[in-house]
Amino acid sequence: MKKKTKLASILLAAYCNMSLANTPDKALDVPPALKSSLAPNEQIVGAERYSDSHGEHLLIMSELDAPAKGGGKATSLSASAFNKNGTREWIIRDGAECPAGSPSKPSFFPDTATTTDLNKDGIAEVTVAYRLSCGIGQEPADIKVIMRQGESKFAIRGQTLVRTAGQPAQGGARKPDASLLQPENTVFLNHMTSIWNKIYIQKFEDEEKIQSPVQALVGDYNLTSSTTVPASTWGFNKAHISIRKLDDRHVVILFACEWKREPKAACDEYYYAQWRDGGVFMQDMNTDLMRMYFDPSSRQLTVIRRGVDENSSMRRDVFGPVNGDPADATLARRLKRSEKSSVHPENLRVFGPYNKWQYENNRIEFQGTKP
Repeated sequence: MKKKTKLASILLAAYCNMSLANTPDKALDVPPALKSSLAPNEQIVGAERYSDSHGEHLLIMSELDAPAKGGGKATSLSASAFNKNGTREWIIRDGAECPAGSPSKPSFFPDTATTTDLNKDGIAEVTVAYRLSCGIGQEPADIKVIMRQGESKFAIRGQTLVRTAGQPAQGGARKPDASLLQPENTVFLNHMTSIWNKIYIQKFEDEEKIQSPVQALVGDYNLTSSTTVPASTWGFNKAHISIRKLDDRHVVILFACEWKREPKAACDEYYYAQWRDGGVFMQDMNTDLMRMYFDPSSRQLTVIRRGVDENSSMRRDVFGPVNGDPADATLARRLKRSEKSSVHPENLRVFGPYNKWQYENNRIEFQGTKP
């Protein structure tokens, strides 16, 4: 049996009279003995107790500043999980160096740290978020949302969206790990995205002076390609999207299509999207399995949809800009039906007006230059 470390012994003693239960308190008192075991200048910025089928745990988030070459400052970020016996179970480390006189430094968002069991397997997921920025100028900062579930690690990496009145928005891109795009990890992706949406906005001037980007989406688009993985007939022969402005914050996305495997089947739909918190978000209802990407420079619209079949199929539909309604009679008829459905009194009665819908989880990704 391995001999316990000094830190393990300190933690074990500190835990003797401590009840570990799930708590949302990010300012949890850390045992004094643990504090004394840290580096002299290491600052604990957040902590949380939690428990799962493996026992009781303590999450500690800390930041350590040290001199860097050239007179600057190096900041190290650490998020560690300890069990009741004082053993460190895992650690997340990151950091950056900032020049002397920088107005800010890398730091955690401690209020967004969470402990969950989203997939109900009895093993806690711990999620933390932080930024790596020196705060020089009005430039996007690198940010990350990291989730640990035992030995497994997931991440969304990207930049803040900088919003300055009278100027195009900058940054805002994000890239989730490929593993998060697997169907079994959708619940993780949605949770991490909700945290991302709380931290990625940087505002430098009055928000009301910033022009809504929904106008950039407005227009008509014809299908240029429809491919599936694995290859199948779960795609379109032809399709058309018409995005129309409803007000300064909302658009309706009308969709008409013809299936490869069943051309005469009904194939039309509509969605709403809302500008909020610096991004354009699709409605939460019935959009869990789709993602939309828009390139303002080429005006190319890409829709990725995940199937629910046993093969976990993926479909990629690419649309290019056109002028006006579809020339194809079938698509024109189905687009008109989609438009009527979007304003039908019965749909309004059941679902309510579009400005009352929820727009939280499904951000339309603007690629390249931001609108």
